[in-house]
Amino acid sequence: MPDPKADARHIMNALAHGLTGRRELVPVKLAPVLDQGPGGMYAALSSLAEVAVSGQKPKRGQFLGIQVEHAGVPASAADAPPAIRFAMQFMAAQANGDLDMTHSLFKAMLVKTPLELADALGIVFDAAVVTVRAQAARDKGGE
Repeated sequence: MPDPKADARHIMNALAHGLTGRRELVPVKLAPVLDQGPGGMYAALSSLAEVAVSGQKPKRGQFLGIQVEHAGVPASAADAPPAIRFAMQFMAAQANGDLDMTHSLFKAMLVKTPLELADALGIVFDAAVVTVRAQAARDKGGE
């Protein structure tokens, strides 16, 4: 049976290892959550996406979108590989607070290309690490 508090601790512990450069420990730290099956994967993706988009929430009545470029030229998210496209769309939906969309995206990915979910999780994880590092730099007066 899922334990949201324990799951949160595992996810944040994994994130801490990612931040300290000990990425090889991340799968071990996430395993108790991911071993719960699709619900655990969705929980990990949602939690990490929330971290990744923190500070990027739109104002009431507004929505965030995805701007995609390839070699400096506007492109479409539809042209991205499945894991990257999913990660972009999932994080945008999370930022917009559209949980119905995050759930729909997840279910579609689970049915169409379930093996891509691991790569998508890695992308969302990396985005969360970048966000936390950027916030820490700003807090220290860096950027």
